[in-house]
Amino acid sequence: MSVSLNRTFDTDPVRFGRLLPRFPPTNLRAARTMRKCCCCISVHGGSIFLAILGITLCLLELVPIMPFLLQWKSFNPIQENLSHASYVFKEILKEHNATEEEADQIVANGISMAWIGLLVEAILSGVFVVFCLLMICGVATKKRKLMLPYLTYLMAAIVIFVLVGFILCGLLCFVNLISGLVGLILVLVITVLMAYFWRAVQMSYKELGCQDYMYSLAPMDSHSKRNQHNSPQQFDLA
Repeated sequence: MSVSLNRTFDTDPVRFGRLLPRFPPTNLRAARTMRKCCCCISVHGGSIFLAILGITLCLLELVPIMPFLLQWKSFNPIQENLSHASYVFKEILKEHNATEEEADQIVANGISMAWIGLLVEAILSGVFVVFCLLMICGVATKKRKLMLPYLTYLMAAIVIFVLVGFILCGLLCFVNLISGLVGLILVLVITVLMAYFWRAVQMSYKELGCQDYMYSLAPMDSHSKRNQHNSPQQFDLA
């Protein structure tokens, strides 16, 4: 016995995607978990905002660093204040029972390592600017793979910041307990904010993945597209 059924497929990609048994439900649930960033804009807009914010902060950071590395004389705020900072740091060391020779040696080592440390910071800032630009391009063109460098960099930065922050706060507690506790609170607050920003970008990455899956349907030829609404389907029932 043969039964003819007229089945009209919904052309809406979202509703049609729900009919696919191979659609990953975990991605749908993840995409619905966080759709807004800072409770006002979408996670895609939040990702672009965070990228622009990261570029702005890195450029502001490079403004005083680059003149120091290039040894500019007209504008070099770090070099101009280096002697005063060294004097203050030396006095702090003396207050904690450091001798004159020990304080001079520590300050000299710090000044010699300042150029290398600032060079590394400048390189990391430049790399982060590139990753932010890649994320903006990825969100704008819906190519989520371009967002992976930003996510990897930010996750590594969070881990390093937490480890270094807890170590420094622990050492500071031996010197001044109140200062150590204040520093620990600041580390926790900054860590929560960075983790929230990373989560927002991650949800934007997952949502773009859901959209790619929903719109990547099997290609149909012109004959199939013309007859997909009115061609009957035959089912043989035993």
